Amino acid sequence: GAWKEWSRKENCTLDKRMSWTQLQRAVCRTVAIDGECFIRKVKTHTNPFGFCLQIINTDRVDRTYGRNSPQILGNGNFLFMGVECDPNTGAVVAYHVFNRHPSEAGAGPRQRIRIPAEEIIHVYLPVRDNQWRGFPWALPAMWRMNMLKGYEEAEVVAARVHACQMGFITRNIDPDAAYTGQGGDPGRDYKSDQNIPMEAGAFGQLA
Repeated sequence: GAWKEWSRKENCTLDKRMSWTQLQRAVCRTVAIDGECFIRKVKTHTNPFGFCLQIINTDRVDRTYGRNSPQILGNGNFLFMGVECDPNTGAVVAYHVFNRHPSEAGAGPRQRIRIPAEEIIHVYLPVRDNQWRGFPWALPAMWRMNMLKGYEEAEVVAARVHACQMGFITRNIDPDAAYTGQGGDPGRDYKSDQNIPMEAGAFGQLA
């Protein structure tokens, strides 16, 4: 009935791009990748129900706003990583959100908008008390993954260098003579030009 009709993309989301099913999938994917997802409840006249949802990109909730230490606002509340909280209870009061994504150029100046907490559904998995922002689920493994990436890159480079070198040419010459390099020009001093070719099937010439 009415629920099925509202679940259609033209009624469910503010930008009319996602149905209720698509929105749920996007939330699950975003929480896993970014560690959290923000959904705004919007009263609207763009559909017969007067209500829709809007996904707010995680980067739009400014992590740098009160990041190093909680910042005390003029109303007595404290702010931490874009989240405004009650100093007595720690309850979230509002979220400070950019009007557009930080990476977007043009379209006027970027501004923060204060959105009351009752309009925001903040989806994340808290692992301790007083945790106001989520973190990516892969965070504990990211350091090892970065190290593994470097190791794999080094192994690939080493394998390519090894595969390119078919052999080396040695010559029985005066060890004190100037190195003639890969071009073999006797009139040039190649002592500072000890380059070895890396193309496939190369034969390097040793000094």
